[in-house]
Amino acid sequence: MKKLALFAVLLVAVVVPLAGCASNKTIEASLDQTFEVPIHSAASLPSEDLHLTFQAVSEDSRCPTGVECVSAGQAVYTVRFTRGDTGESVTFVEPGGNGQATATFLDYVITAQLKPYPAQDAAIPPEEYLVSLTVSRPHVVDAAPEDDLAAMYAAVIRQLLTKDSANDVLDLANLYLVYVTRDATPIDPMAAPDPHVLTPALRDKIAAHLSDISSKIQWVASMANLPIEGTGATVAGGGVVVSLGNVRPGEAGTWQLYAGLYVSNLDGTGRVYILGNTDGTWQVTGDTGVAWVS
Repeated sequence: MKKLALFAVLLVAVVVPLAGCASNKTIEASLDQTFEVPIHSAASLPSEDLHLTFQAVSEDSRCPTGVECVSAGQAVYTVRFTRGDTGESVTFVEPGGNGQATATFLDYVITAQLKPYPAQDAAIPPEEYLVSLTVSRPHVVDAAPEDDLAAMYAAVIRQLLTKDSANDVLDLANLYLVYVTRDATPIDPMAAPDPHVLTPALRDKIAAHLSDISSKIQWVASMANLPIEGTGATVAGGGVVVSLGNVRPGEAGTWQLYAGLYVSNLDGTGRVYILGNTDGTWQVTGDTGVAWVS
């Protein structure tokens, strides 16, 4: 019989001393290879001069298997990455339910999953945690000059939020934009994902174009980074998430670009927009193919 958990379960702060658990062996891996790193252990990707250490798990409230919870919970953990003189402790926020977390360091995209997964009535000893990682290096979005790209992305985001959403009360005070772009979308899920990354400079220019509709734009590597709550699978704390595709050339000097909106599992839409440049201004001139609505 399944048990009903009325509150988030199993909150863990890892406080095991580093010296007591660190491994002397550095794990070696390659780009696009999935590998596992125990807590307080190190790994490297020699071909990239990229080094990492699994530092800590600060929260594990993932709903255990065999238990019905009011929330799927989440795991929060940090991995420190260094390349050359640049280092950063990257925080991953992984949703419960055997989800994954995605984050970036420099021009790398890292997909992570914390193991083991919690089981009913079985606490996880802190020293048994490990993280499964896949490091990739997508191309940077460079299909057109940066200023043009910023204007195109901003134009489709504005069109989606202000004209093509069926929801008249969008919470644009919390606007999340996904900065890893992909070709695989709800419209064409069979397409190769072909992930690209919007650089920090490009993100800043897109946000500047949209400053009149949202004063708090938050960039995330993936929708998986956002906590989801309730039976309607809404973004915790409210807000709107916009995922983006890759800029592709269209016909007669136009460009095509996918944008999708998500509020909850019954409130979303997306389509491929056509963009043209009129008198030096990029504008949405139409859309192509099918549009999805939920």
